[in-house]
Parts: sequence; structure tokens; C-alpha cells
Amino acid sequence: MTSRPDLRPRSIGENLDAGFKLFTSNFRQLVTLAAVILIPVAVLNAVISTAAGNFNYFDLVSDPENFDIADEFAAFIGLSVLTGIIGALGSLVVQAGAVSVIGDSYQGKQTTWREGLSIGLRKAFPVLLTGILIGLIAVSLVIAIVIAVVILALVSDILAGVFAFFAFIGLLITVFTLAYVTVPALIVENLGPVQAIGRSISMVRHRFWPTFWTGFLAAIIIGIISAIVSSIIQLSVAGPAIFSATETGELSGGLVFASSAVSSALVSIFQTPFLAAVGLAVYFDLRVRLEGFDLELLARELEESTGTEATPDTGSDPFGLDSPE
Repeated sequence: MTSRPDLRPRSIGENLDAGFKLFTSNFRQLVTLAAVILIPVAVLNAVISTAAGNFNYFDLVSDPENFDIADEFAAFIGLSVLTGIIGALGSLVVQAGAVSVIGDSYQGKQTTWREGLSIGLRKAFPVLLTGILIGLIAVSLVIAIVIAVVILALVSDILAGVFAFFAFIGLLITVFTLAYVTVPALIVENLGPVQAIGRSISMVRHRFWPTFWTGFLAAIIIGIISAIVSSIIQLSVAGPAIFSATETGELSGGLVFASSAVSSALVSIFQTPFLAAVGLAVYFDLRVRLEGFDLELLARELEESTGTEATPDTGSDPFGLDSPE
């Protein structure tokens, strides 16, 4: 008889724990997949920032009306946007590949980082399109809120301000939560962007606040860790230049931003797969609660999505996710 992970309903803390275990059990594949994409991206961004975005911070602060310096700064900002886009595209590939690797692990199939990379490259554009659609929905809601605020301002500025504050906070929470399992639905069930968004909304609305708190806590935890690691990396690279600048009076903006690009990419190698793992834990928890989800169904969906043969593990639960007797 086949032994399989017990996909029982889980609490917020248990979903966080399950996501952490899924991340660590697939650590080598996930980190290798992320490094293959994000390290070249970091190098490229560092080269662009250093070579083409080299302006002096101190000159900008001491003489802000100098048009030459302002032009250099504007060009640098443009290049920073370019490097940000490159980094975001790399993260999309990593996210899609990580979801595939971790999703396969739920049905006992060991997916290599190369297979995950292949799927990530194929699914990167649908994931990007999904993000754009979610952004357009959010923008349309923002416009609606702004119109409401303008109308309320005719009655009372205080009322308009209070409404704007709570409306924008509510918008951020709502969009973040309802779209939380969009990417897992898109990849695991092989859906299109619009279908994946609808699928996420239809599941999350039944477990809105538990989903929000799970995603929020995961982001806070990994955000604090990432901020500490990123600060250490940036200080080790840009720190000597900053100390030297106190004597020479020159500080290269390109160097500062290059170190920032490198540290962000290195942190993302661990951050992106971890958040993907927690998202998948929430996704499967919702399906267990709402659909009586079983492992055979997942195996069939992953086979259709990735074109690979699903071979469930016949051994014991390899991820420590079995519920106690």
C-alpha cells in the first residue's frame, strides 16, 4: 500500500512550518536553480551600475542645482530602473521554477534544478502577464478610491483623509491576499493568467484572514533575515568606500548601487524559493479544506502541467509532514 504525505488541514503556524520544511528538503535544487539565474543577473546589474551610473553623491548633496550632476543622477536612476526590471524578470523565472520543484515534491517526485529551470523559463511569461493583470486590477481600484476621496473632500477633509487611509490599507491587504495562490494555481493546474487569478480568489475568499496572516508573517520573517544579510553584504563592499570618502570627499553612487544590486540578488536566492514554498503550503491546504484534495489528483495535474511522468514515492513521508496518529 502506498504511503503518502498526510495533506490534512493546517493552522497558520503549521503552514509556515510546512513551507520551511519543503524549502529545506529541496534546498539544493532550489538554491542551485536560483543561483544559476540570479548570480548572472547580479553581475550584469553590478556592471551596469558601476560603469554607466557613476556619479558623486557628495557633489549632488552639496550642489543640487548643478545641471550636469542632475543629468548624471537622472541617467543613473534610469539605469537603476533597467537593472530592477532585469532582476524582476530573473525572479519570475526562479519563482516559477521553484513552484514546480516544490510542487513535484508533494507527490514524491524528485525534480532536478535543470527541470525546474526549464519549466521556469516556459512559465515566466504567463507569471509576468498574471502580475500585470493583478497590477491593472489594483490600479483600477486605486482610481475608484481616488474618485471617492475627491467626492468626500467636498464634504469634509477629515472624512476624506480617514477614508483614504483605510481604503488604501484595505486595498493592499485584499489584493495581496486574494492573489496569494495565483502562481501555484497557474503552474500546478496549468491554468491561464485570468483563470489562475479567478482560481485564487475562489479559494482564498473562504480562508481570507488565515491566508493573509500566513503570507504576511512569512514575508516579515524572511524580510527581517534578508535585511540583516543584505546590510552585512553591502557594508562589507561599500563600507570601505564610505570610510574612504570621509577623507577624499568622493563617494561613487555607482559603487553603492552595485553593492545593493549584488546583495539583493544573493538574498533573493533564498528568499524567493522560501516564499514560493509557503505559498504552495497554503495552496494545498486550501484544496484539502475545500475540495478533499488527494495525492492522485495532484500527480495527474503535475503530469499534465510539466509533461513528466508522476511517480509517487512508495516510502515514508520524506518531508516530515505526516500528522500524528
